[in-house]
Amino acid sequence: MFTFLDAVNQYLGYINFSPKLKGRIYTIVGGVATAYLLYAGVRFILNGVLLQGALFLVVGLLLLYFLFLNVVYFFTQRKAPFDISPKIEKLFRIKPRQPESGVSIKPVIDDIQNPRKIPLDGFYDPKRVLPAKVLSSDAELKNIDMIAHDMLTNALMTDNYAGLSEHELTNYLAQSRKPAYAICAGAMIPHFNLKLEAGQYVAYAGINQAHLLRVGVVQRVGLQSVQSISATRIHLFAAAAIMVGGNSKMNGRAGTVEQPQAYRIQMRIAFKQNEKA
Repeated sequence: MFTFLDAVNQYLGYINFSPKLKGRIYTIVGGVATAYLLYAGVRFILNGVLLQGALFLVVGLLLLYFLFLNVVYFFTQRKAPFDISPKIEKLFRIKPRQPESGVSIKPVIDDIQNPRKIPLDGFYDPKRVLPAKVLSSDAELKNIDMIAHDMLTNALMTDNYAGLSEHELTNYLAQSRKPAYAICAGAMIPHFNLKLEAGQYVAYAGINQAHLLRVGVVQRVGLQSVQSISATRIHLFAAAAIMVGGNSKMNGRAGTVEQPQAYRIQMRIAFKQNEKA
């Protein structure tokens, strides 16, 4: 039996499995070994060899407990009850198991960049802040590109795919099945404004107030068209502006493929009803 387990361990070493899959295989093999120990212990006791049988049963039950921990860890997303492994790790100074890289990558590249901790333009009731659709002309797209260049130059955002290696990026793309953007989910723009000009809500943005550029016209707030919003009854305010888009990557046949795209602006608009109207 133990010769068989040793052979399985050697053969698994030749194959490049993911850590989680290899852990599942070892758990199954360990289950077979534990069942064998318990069976042998029972047989020893039935044959009158009490001491050796009891020893096999004690070891088998102990292994059964750790087998249970492995089943919970490798086959479910839950935390095992009565888990003493942290105490064992602390006692023997063992470094705790880290989550797989594929799990930790996603929150990083899916986050919005804010390296300088730029705050939102004031605090608004989240129930009164809605995403807005901004339509940009060719000239305004050029302005957005200039703002993106200024943000990159001043370290207000990065375009290095969150520093992921090609291997990590490939794993992320395989899991997410959507493009990965060089600037991640976007980057907070330091300064922005919303002005009512000739019946249109015009959006401005830049790295500071001295470098504000026109970036588009707000077409929709939430699900409602701006044209249906009365400026005398409802006041709109720019709550946040986010730089999105730019170069992205997708998995191809021979690795990742980069796709150049234009930068765009996403805005979040706060609204307030005019009590005097």
